[in-house]
Amino acid sequence: MGYFYVELPEWAAYAAVALVLLILGWLLGPLRQRAWRRLAAELGLRYSPRPRPDLLSDVPFDELRRRGRSRLYNVATGQYRGREICCFDLDSEEARDGRDEVVSQTYVLVRAPVALPKLALEPVGSGRYRAVCDDTAFMRRWLDRRGQALLACTDSLHIEGRQDLVLVRAAGDGWLDVATEVRPLLAIALDLVDLIPTEW
Repeated sequence: MGYFYVELPEWAAYAAVALVLLILGWLLGPLRQRAWRRLAAELGLRYSPRPRPDLLSDVPFDELRRRGRSRLYNVATGQYRGREICCFDLDSEEARDGRDEVVSQTYVLVRAPVALPKLALEPVGSGRYRAVCDDTAFMRRWLDRRGQALLACTDSLHIEGRQDLVLVRAAGDGWLDVATEVRPLLAIALDLVDLIPTEW
């Protein structure tokens, strides 16, 4: 019995990868929903696995608006540590290397005690961040020694502030593990919001 080879078109490899990712998403989706449901119950939050496009319509963040078509789901909302919070997964299309790719990320949104100047913190490595803010006096008060010590614990957060909201996500692509990574991200986001000065 002889062997024969079939030359497949280039798009066949992309189709195979897309099919594998689709199957993995179909298999892992319910597991992730159960993990989110468990975490929300532990924190006393309301949980919804269904897509919630309405949440993005009122959120003033460039981080979320500049993304292509987006799907927001696995939403946990409510009061935690005295603050109004919203945690969610977001899948969005981004153009990379001439192709559209789906990027999945986990976000934490926290309501701040006061209206904030427009601000953004981007990691540059080794616990250091590049800060851009409309009000330098606010940044000096907020990121005093305590704020800098808190940020020094991690070098992988993207932080954005607008109006009375603070948006935090881990840098890079991919969901956070619900059981081990979402709670620490939420804790850091709340610690940062607790340090926000009410006057500066």
